[in-house]
Amino acid sequence: MNSGMKKVTRTSLSIILIIIFTITITTGCNKTTYVPVPNYNQPQYGPQTTRYTELPAVKRTWAASTDNLIKGGYYRYFPSSGAVVEASKTLTLSWSADGALHCYILTENQFNNFQSNGMIVGSRIAYRSGSSGSISAYINNTDRYYAVIYHNFALGYPIKLYSAELVEK
Repeated sequence: MNSGMKKVTRTSLSIILIIIFTITITTGCNKTTYVPVPNYNQPQYGPQTTRYTELPAVKRTWAASTDNLIKGGYYRYFPSSGAVVEASKTLTLSWSADGALHCYILTENQFNNFQSNGMIVGSRIAYRSGSSGSISAYINNTDRYYAVIYHNFALGYPIKLYSAELVEK
């Protein structure tokens, strides 16, 4: 009697699973989308249940130390070892101070020339002067970039830099 009961139970279980599977197939698959499955020889198509979402662009930020006094003839730069930025990105420098400053975005070569000559020689990626504002530069070549905030009036009073930030988008 035990073995007969097992057969009935296995058979009943099989029938129940077949019914559930049939109901799932007929009602649960109202819409099937087909997307290409990578194959190097020839394209193949198959049903996919994975959904793809676009990831937001990565945003990196570097900030200068705040509440710094910049004496006349001196400058601040950051990041300290430069920011390696890939081509096709945009760099934006924003600042706020209690007096007019000269603000630049420079390549590594331009920055090295600035440090050795004490002035911007030749071209620069972006420039603006003022007590607050922002400048942006589209990056054409992967390189190391620096933000430079310069108080070029040597006999002028110190200017307080409230905030400065370099953002890559």
